[in-house]
Amino acid sequence: MFLRAIVIFKIILTSGTNMHAVMTEKVLRTNIVFFDSNPIGRIINRFAKDMGIFDLVMPMMATFVSLGLFRSATVIIVVSIVNLWLAIAALFTVVVSGYMWKMAINPMIESQRLDTIYRGPVHTTFAMVVNGFITLRAYKKIDFFKIDFDNNLEKGANVTFGN
Repeated sequence: MFLRAIVIFKIILTSGTNMHAVMTEKVLRTNIVFFDSNPIGRIINRFAKDMGIFDLVMPMMATFVSLGLFRSATVIIVVSIVNLWLAIAALFTVVVSGYMWKMAINPMIESQRLDTIYRGPVHTTFAMVVNGFITLRAYKKIDFFKIDFDNNLEKGANVTFGN
């Protein structure tokens, strides 16, 4: 188990580094039209979220999934040796699980899309305030952007945590 964890973490670390390099290269080499149609907040949010998931969630998830797969395979093999009829039930369970996964993937993708859309304005507003802080203080417009930031933050939280 320790060796498996080290191998998974090494693979994830190398993959994360490669993914970051490729994403950075793609963003730096993209056409200017991309930046016109996508606010900087959305780009930063997507970049940070993808890297955060890859760095924080994937190592633990890969460890748990590999453990579950090895256990399931071992149990199915042992049970099939003891009673062949249970192997048919296990096959049926695998087919039903695959069908449920296929049905659930589209709502999960749509949820991620909405999350990205509603979190983008939060980062955009934050970037605008940081870049123009002196001007905002001079014209006393900080409260306007604070209200806008709070509204965008609430919309993003509603998508993530529901109403």
